[in-house]
Amino acid sequence: MAALKSAYRVSDSDTLEEYCAELEALFRESAEGGVTLCTVHKAKGLEAERVFILEPGKLPLVRHGQKDWELEQEIHLRYVALTRAKQELYFIQPS
Repeated sequence: MAALKSAYRVSDSDTLEEYCAELEALFRESAEGGVTLCTVHKAKGLEAERVFILEPGKLPLVRHGQKDWELEQEIHLRYVALTRAKQELYFIQPS
């Protein structure tokens, strides 16, 4: 949700359709030379020189009623997130 709010704040869109098109462009598969926004799930197998993790304190995601195996999977996802950067890793905490 924080990512959507941040994208909305900097959007030049005049309509909801334009805003949705901007969001879709941000998540395109081929962002050659640009910025790629993705979930940690989608980042599996990917690497980048510079990686930014939004709200790292939410990794691993812990929920009420979570099963042990679900928490274990979340811990694995945290590892994936932390190991995608080749050179620089940044943690972003929205204000």
